Amino acid sequence: MHVYTLSIPQPTSMQAFRTRIAQSSQSAFWRLQDNAIGRIIGRGDEARYVEVTQAANDPACWQVAVYAGNPAAEPAVTAVLRRIFSLDADLSAFYDHCGQHPVLAGAISRWWGARLLRDADPFACALSTIISQQINLKFASELKRRLWALAGTPVLVDGGTYYADPPPEAIARLDYEELQELQFTRRKAEYIIDFARAVVAGGFDLAALANLDDETAMAQLCSLRGFGPWTAECILLFGLGRPDLLPAKDVGLRRAVTASLGLEERISEPELRDMAEAWRPWRSWATYYLWLDGGAM
Repeated sequence: MHVYTLSIPQPTSMQAFRTRIAQSSQSAFWRLQDNAIGRIIGRGDEARYVEVTQAANDPACWQVAVYAGNPAAEPAVTAVLRRIFSLDADLSAFYDHCGQHPVLAGAISRWWGARLLRDADPFACALSTIISQQINLKFASELKRRLWALAGTPVLVDGGTYYADPPPEAIARLDYEELQELQFTRRKAEYIIDFARAVVAGGFDLAALANLDDETAMAQLCSLRGFGPWTAECILLFGLGRPDLLPAKDVGLRRAVTASLGLEERISEPELRDMAEAWRPWRSWATYYLWLDGGAM
C-alpha cells in the first residue's frame, strides 16, 4: 500500500461527499468507512482501490491510501481524485453569485463546502445515467452493481470484492439477453450495448465532447437512441464537470425547488428554467446543492 498526503482547497466538506454517496444510486461504486471514502480507480490491470481520509489535524489535507500501489502511481491517482471530487473548482465564485438567491441561500448555508461528486469518465457516467432512467434509486444502484460485476475488473478489498468501471469494449461484447437476465429491460439493454458498440467502432466520438460547447455536445448525445435531454445533461454535468447544466425535467430537482419556495404545487419545468437564468453560469452547482438538500437524485 502507498499512502501520501494530498492538499485540498478550502472549503471542502467530506461529509457532503458521504451524504451524496449515501443518498444516490452512486452508492454502488463507493465504500464508506467510519472516516474514509473509497472506490476502485482505473481499469483492467491498472484498477486499484483508493481510499481518502480527512487528515486528523489539518482540514486542508487528505490522507490517500492506494492499495497495491506505489509512489509511481501517485500523479495519476491524484489527477483522478481531483476530477472526481471537483477539487479545482472555485467555490467562492459560485457562492458570490448564488449565495443570496432565495431558493439557494439555505442549501448553500447547510452544505457549505460541498463539491460536485463526479464520475471517473464520460463512458462510466453514460452507463450509470442510462441505468438510472425512470427507476427508483435502490433498483438503479442494484442494476449498476450487477453490470459492473459482469463487465468490470474485480478487485479484492479487505475480503470483499469490488469492481472497476467497465471499459467500452467489455460492454460492447455483451448480448442484450445477458443484461435482461440481470433484470434490465430489453430496451435499456439495447441502449447500453448499442452505445458501447458505437464508441468502440468509432461511430460516436465520446472524447470529442470535451471540445464542444454545451449546446453542440447536447445535440450529439441526443442523436443517440435512448439519450434524451435529461440523460445528456447529466452526462455533461457528472461526466465532464460542465458548470452550467440544468436538468429541469428531474423530479427531485423540481421537488427541492418547490420545497425551498414553500409552494404546495410542484414547480413546472418552464418555470424552473426561467428562475434558473439567475444562476448562470453555475446552474450545475445550484442543481447539485438542491439535490443534496432535497435528499436524492
